[in-house]
Amino acid sequence: MPKRLILFRHAKSSWEHDVDDHDRPLAGRGIKTAPVMGTWLAANGLVPDLALVSTARRAQQTWALAGPEFGKPVKKQDSDAIYEATAENILAVIKSVKKAVGTLIVVGHNPGFEQLAMLLMKDEGGEAGARLREKFPTAAVAVLSFGGSWDDLGPHSCALEHFVTPKMLG
Repeated sequence: MPKRLILFRHAKSSWEHDVDDHDRPLAGRGIKTAPVMGTWLAANGLVPDLALVSTARRAQQTWALAGPEFGKPVKKQDSDAIYEATAENILAVIKSVKKAVGTLIVVGHNPGFEQLAMLLMKDEGGEAGARLREKFPTAAVAVLSFGGSWDDLGPHSCALEHFVTPKMLG
């Protein structure tokens, strides 16, 4: 059975508050789109076994709104290492995931997610890949699949199954 990696960029954050970047909350638009993306994932059978979530407030809020849409509790692990991380650092975190996890969702940030998705893709990814290369907007979801275990994950090892944005879902 192939492994699935879901890269879920946090929903739209607010710049209205005078807080550190790490503590920025979601904006109204983000509060609306996060559950929409969770609903899409659940409707497409993409229910994660584990959620790795950046400790940034906007990522935590994104997961708090999207997670309940799966209809069952999903084990969550917070990770400081995902916040403002490079693609290579995010990959290192993912490679440490236990073999038993079949579908992993990572909730975090750009530019790391866009760079990681492009690094992992084994080909151009068709229409979905073209959209991903154009922009990885807030609340977008990239779904990648590969054979092997998490520690086998590396450059050009994944097929891009989906790249979905809130705009595509209305």
